Amino acid sequence: MDRRFPPHPVRGVRVRHSPQTGGTCVFADVTVDFEPASPGFAFTVAEDVRYPGYNNPEALSGYRAALAEGLSDALADRVTGAVVAVTVVLRILVAHKVDSSERSFRTAGHLAVHVAFDRIESQ
Repeated sequence: MDRRFPPHPVRGVRVRHSPQTGGTCVFADVTVDFEPASPGFAFTVAEDVRYPGYNNPEALSGYRAALAEGLSDALADRVTGAVVAVTVVLRILVAHKVDSSERSFRTAGHLAVHVAFDRIESQ
């Protein structure tokens, strides 16, 4: 039997990474959808993506790339006994001009995969 991840759409996965460490560069807030697709991992930005409150195109490009990297790494670590067959669609990305970094968005990608798994396992 060919098992795939995700077995069905998992939409509206929101992750807000903002640990209370008192440091900077730790804020990321994203909403993504996990859509079943052909085997492999794909990351895409929705046509109607929103970037509330922050619009630095260069920084946002880096944050999107870091998010995709975090998602891909977490899927490679977490998916066992199944085929990764997913397109992750970015719907909302919230960044802070001081407290966001590419590292925080990589972490958000990892966390989003864990949230998607939790939703699937709880059904």
